[in-house]
Amino acid sequence: MVKQAFRRICQRLLWGGAMLVVAAPLQALPVAPFPHLQSLVEEQRAVDDYPFTLGGLKKINGQWVADKEYRLTGELERHSYQVEGHYGYQEVFEYYRKQLLQQGAQELYRCDAFRCGSSNAWANSRFMVKQLYGLDQYQSYAAFTLQDEQGEMQNYVALYAVQRGNRRNYVHLDVIRSPERLGLISSAEVVEAQLQQGHSFLLPEGEQLAEQLKIVATLMSRKPGWHLAVVGVDSEEAPLSQQLERSRARAEEVSAQLVSQGVAADRLQLFGLGGVLPDLLRGKQKQAVYLTRIRP
Repeated sequence: MVKQAFRRICQRLLWGGAMLVVAAPLQALPVAPFPHLQSLVEEQRAVDDYPFTLGGLKKINGQWVADKEYRLTGELERHSYQVEGHYGYQEVFEYYRKQLLQQGAQELYRCDAFRCGSSNAWANSRFMVKQLYGLDQYQSYAAFTLQDEQGEMQNYVALYAVQRGNRRNYVHLDVIRSPERLGLISSAEVVEAQLQQGHSFLLPEGEQLAEQLKIVATLMSRKPGWHLAVVGVDSEEAPLSQQLERSRARAEEVSAQLVSQGVAADRLQLFGLGGVLPDLLRGKQKQAVYLTRIRP
């Protein structure tokens, strides 16, 4: 039983397989564009007040606002496309989302359809691309953060896709490269969706870990039938035995924090993988802990 769970966990940690590289990637990120796109907007410029949005948009006192929003200073890389052929907006949205997660991006917020608010607001208030004004029931938005390979700058990514009334589909990406580190955590909806879909959830480090684990503990209280694997990985230079020991110890620390917040210990399985899956930490920190749902 444990061996089978271990194999499933390894598969989920490496979900998505190889990226489909068909064209030059974005300059800020190694993300390949969808192969059936017509470019509408491509620009790069400095920004000092970019509204990085972590919530659906609603109008209050004549202004489009979100529950959470942060103002960023940095370099903006913007791409907006019309999707060609029979491909839908959701397919293209997931194409980019999966690549970002493969690169180690932390998904902070996700909404679909009416939960995103007004498509008009996204098109004309946030992205300033009128072609993105589509149907409120056919839209998706997600926000991510990802450290650059040198570890000196932080990339903040806004991904939006929509279908218009004429059934044309569009996708938009904003990448803001900034020295600011906001210390954000993923929303409860993001954590639940990733685990529900069978993906692994990468826990943040530092001060954000405790806040993120509170969200996980609350989710587990709402999902009494769920069991989680707590998986430590470690690719720091050391003999494999030390990597395995350190990664196991890190998984035990995270598990102890979850138990202290009310999660029953028998609902958690601990694994320390050390550096036996080197591709797992490509482009990410050298040490990490993942959560993945164990299905009966």
